[in-house]
Amino acid sequence: MGSEWGFIGLSLVALGSALALVSLAPRPLKLLGVRVGYAFVDEYCWRFLNALASALAMCFGAALAIVSAVAPSAGAAVVASMYVAFVVATIVVGERVAEKRLIAYPSLGGGGCEPIARYRPSVALVSSLALLSLTLFAATLAYALLLYNEMPSSIAVHFNAWGEPDLFKPKLVAMEQLLSINAALAALSIVTSVVAVRKPEVFYRPWLRPKHWRSLAVLSVALASLASAATSLGIMDVVTYNSLGHHIAGGMIIITALAITAAAIAIATLALEARSSRYR
Repeated sequence: MGSEWGFIGLSLVALGSALALVSLAPRPLKLLGVRVGYAFVDEYCWRFLNALASALAMCFGAALAIVSAVAPSAGAAVVASMYVAFVVATIVVGERVAEKRLIAYPSLGGGGCEPIARYRPSVALVSSLALLSLTLFAATLAYALLLYNEMPSSIAVHFNAWGEPDLFKPKLVAMEQLLSINAALAALSIVTSVVAVRKPEVFYRPWLRPKHWRSLAVLSVALASLASAATSLGIMDVVTYNSLGHHIAGGMIIITALAITAAAIAIATLALEARSSRYR
């Protein structure tokens, strides 16, 4: 697994190099580079944040490559912690740069936008999605600790289409990696929900109207929460199979239900936004 993390690390170094080239483009590119809303404030912010993301990606990749060579089992933990740090750093620095440019929030077509506070998403909605991720992560951690001693020293971590194991790893290494990734996704869900409520301008896009930012924010939280929940259920299935000898009953049905729930939230949010915009 160490070689795989090393390859990912080198790929991130390459990505950082590509972002450096993007930051030097003759003009800002809407479809390439950093997607944080602050990058679209003006050309200076776009170039600065792409250069920042380039440096972070290269440092992240180099650190991951080194860790994978020294301590292969720690690769997932490094990915988990540094990815969340990357997101937070980009948002915080982006806000500071935008403020220094005397533009508190992105504007559309060179004109000012309506007060951003009107477009903050429902605190109850995004908090519920984040709470789902946190609850399932806590349940997964407790479940893994409860049945840890029941699992063999080498456990199955991947299965084919028929549910048969096709990849095995040492128990301690496998659980460290799986739970680290799960923790990262749960943390990302929480960070995304906080950002959606406190700083929805992060979701600004030049091709969207301000009234649509909230919809994009809710969709982002829903996707992050769904990924976290699906990972939690997958880890529970791994633990169940290796300790009890069978898969979780209806595991795919549960994951499908979560996907349908996320889709329903997205559709309902878009419908409410379309309806409420008529009265603004």
